[in-house]
Amino acid sequence: SRLVAYVYDEEVKYGFDYARGNTNEFYYALSIDGVLSPLDSVRFQTSISANTLKLLAENWQVSPDNYIRFGDGNIEVNNFILTDLEQRVITLNKVGQNGIKLGLQNFSFGLIDSFWRYEPLDFKGKFSLYMEVQDLYQLNDLSASLRSDSLIINEDAPRQINLDFLRKI
Repeated sequence: SRLVAYVYDEEVKYGFDYARGNTNEFYYALSIDGVLSPLDSVRFQTSISANTLKLLAENWQVSPDNYIRFGDGNIEVNNFILTDLEQRVITLNKVGQNGIKLGLQNFSFGLIDSFWRYEPLDFKGKFSLYMEVQDLYQLNDLSASLRSDSLIINEDAPRQINLDFLRKI
């Protein structure tokens, strides 16, 4: 693990690296470089540097001009889209006044096998997962939905799956 931060007059440039695992188990890695800067006396902005993100041991492309602004009970998200060579997409968007929505599209159910070693079950197929919180500061009205038309378990025929979760506070 590595955390590096360089403090300048009006910004902090940061870098964080973390890796764990080997070829016999799930290998996960995170490498991110970014900039944190104040917008005014109560709000901040962070952005991820383009072409520097590594996640799940894969390189991801980061949309230019991305940022997350936060503080004073408010949040703003702009152009926060990550893509990799396998056509997976991660998006972060603002919802309402203080909410955010995280989207994972075109991910493989094979990730389950990476986390959970249980030989009798083998997962394949693609899914999309969306998670939303209406107010990030209060953590109320949490929801998630999982969608797939190609879940395969143990070489069975592809199945459609739609799961929804809602927690109102």
